[in-house]
Amino acid sequence: MLLFKRLLTAFILFVLLFATLYLGFCIVGGAVAGGVASVGQTDPAQAAALGRQAGAKFVQDNLAMISLTSLGVAALISGVISFSGILPWCKKSTLPPYL
Repeated sequence: MLLFKRLLTAFILFVLLFATLYLGFCIVGGAVAGGVASVGQTDPAQAAALGRQAGAKFVQDNLAMISLTSLGVAALISGVISFSGILPWCKKSTLPPYL
């Protein structure tokens, strides 16, 4: 039963962490690429357009790396959290079983 709880917790954490990490990597990478692309512009509208294009291009060009990194990190973190006993329902019982 404990193994089932741990596997279920790992799966749920994996899904949540993957979505969060994927979105976070896309947002941060796109923001950095957009900021770098629009540094030398004096017109704010043109700088925003260049930044938007650079951010979209970053995500399209690095989609495989973003996905694989998100998968790996999410799998590692979810496994560590669920099998280390940090969460109360994933701990081994310290009391002997009731007879």
